[in-house]
Amino acid sequence: MVIDTPFLHCFLCGCRFGADFESRQGSFVRAWKIVVCARCFAGNRAGPAADHPAIKKLTRQGIAIRPSDRGIVPWPDEGAAQKTGDPAN
Repeated sequence: MVIDTPFLHCFLCGCRFGADFESRQGSFVRAWKIVVCARCFAGNRAGPAADHPAIKKLTRQGIAIRPSDRGIVPWPDEGAAQKTGDPAN
């Protein structure tokens, strides 16, 4: 019998990792509705660069992105990101 293990793909680098979040192989960024592998999250502690293709994809999906003066998009606080045009904005 073959047991299929579910996998997730990192939104930033595309690598595949197990969907068991208790193993700490990745993190779910709830505000952006994406998953990020532990390597990308650790390598981008302050947040990903504003010119990263994944950040451009988030912008196309309607997520409001506010880069810092250094060109870094900080990771959102829990429940902080909202789509543009939301009544809560």
